[in-house]
Amino acid sequence: MYLPGAISAFMMAVLYQQMLIKGGVIVTFLTETLGVNLVGPPLTENALLMIIIFDIWIGLGGSIVIWLGAMGRIPNDILEYGSLDGVG
Repeated sequence: MYLPGAISAFMMAVLYQQMLIKGGVIVTFLTETLGVNLVGPPLTENALLMIIIFDIWIGLGGSIVIWLGAMGRIPNDILEYGSLDGVG
């Protein structure tokens, strides 16, 4: 049951890696279009920064879906009760 989740997480990590390696989409865009002079691939130079960006990219997207689903399940009675009590 966990295999689909593990495969999708692995594929997102591979996609992210392929975007940031030398000759990848993001590195090519930065160097050729914007003229940024990169000494080396950002994936190896700033590994911690790249891990943080990946975590935000993947974590925030997944969390928003879960949060919206959870907020959509709140019964209208509870929302009405909160508005009567002055909850914002």
